[in-house]
Order: sequence, then C-alpha cells, then structure tokens
Amino acid sequence: MAMINKLAKTLKGISNYLLVSERINSQKCLAKDLDTTKTIIDNK
Repeated sequence: MAMINKLAKTLKGISNYLLVSERINSQKCLAKDLDTTKTIIDNK
C-alpha cells in the first residue's frame, strides 16, 4: 500500500511539473505572438 501511495505522489508531482512547464511554454508563445503583432503594426 505504501508503494502505491508513493507512486501516486510521484505521478502527481510529475503531472504538476508538466502543467507548469506547459503553462510557461504557452506564455512564451503568447509573448512571441504579441511581439510579432507589434512588429507588424509598427512596420505598417
């Protein structure tokens, strides 16, 4: 039983880590899109 609990905790930690890195990546993409949009507007 202890092994299962440990495994569950580990999986939860991994999924939280993945969610965080996913969120950071999408923020980076958003920032890049905003920069691109700003550049397009500035160049018009």
